[in-house]
Amino acid sequence: MSIRLQSCDAVIVGRFNPYIVTPDWLRQQEICHDQQSKVELELDVSERRTSFSFATDGFRWYVSDTRLRIVSIGDKPGDGDPSRIAAEVVGRLPHTPVSAVGHNFLYRTTSVASMRLPQIGDMGWSAVSRASGGEVKHATWSAVIQFEDLRFNINVAQTGESQAEIVTNIHRDVASAAEVDSVASNFQDDRARSLNLVNALAGTSE
Repeated sequence: MSIRLQSCDAVIVGRFNPYIVTPDWLRQQEICHDQQSKVELELDVSERRTSFSFATDGFRWYVSDTRLRIVSIGDKPGDGDPSRIAAEVVGRLPHTPVSAVGHNFLYRTTSVASMRLPQIGDMGWSAVSRASGGEVKHATWSAVIQFEDLRFNINVAQTGESQAEIVTNIHRDVASAAEVDSVASNFQDDRARSLNLVNALAGTSE
């Protein structure tokens, strides 16, 4: 079975100003160096929320007034450390109120033979299909593992006859820039922990 990391990202929940965290500001702070950055503005009228997205230095950034998300992009998403970069941003803005940090890893498998995945017949999905007149194409399951200092959220979905998608989220509560920096140092360990769990779910020992 092949398990491939598709993407990884770091999310910091807090009160950010999307008009401050921009490519120009990141270059001024020497956090990023790419001179070519395309910025996209998104205005959510219903939530009265403004968010920017842009790509620079091998990462895609999403900045809104409630969170900062940095996603590794490219052929080798595991090579980057978006959490360390996010911590640098918060370190430059130490008075930014923050409440949580999430490390997220998305994997895809090319075989589901050894996995116990939700089946269409489980939980009465066949009856749902008949009642709705539609067809349930796949089912998902989620789990939460609570540790003393973090919460591990897992979501598994079969996306085709022989493929599955596994999303893992490692969530930690924080209250300061120093705590964000401390959590960032765990990113690579979290990635290894996440992969170990995915291997266990997939029935592999890699």
